[in-house]
Amino acid sequence: MSGSHIFLLAVIVVVFVLGPAKLPQLGRSLGDAIRGFKKGMAGEDEDEIDVTHSSKEKLREGMRNESTAQKQTNKEKV
Repeated sequence: MSGSHIFLLAVIVVVFVLGPAKLPQLGRSLGDAIRGFKKGMAGEDEDEIDVTHSSKEKLREGMRNESTAQKQTNKEKV
């Protein structure tokens, strides 16, 4: 068997195992992984880390505000 035969057989097996609905998701995640690797090798990931940290802080602040609002609602009920 040549390399192209093995590749074709592997593609058919992946389609049967994962199903055609999961293939776009698999391709997207593989593309994201490759892009992330390339950015990491180029040293461009510092900005992405800052965005992630600021997003986490906004999420935590929103959760705190929601918790405070719930406590105030519970006090009003009592």
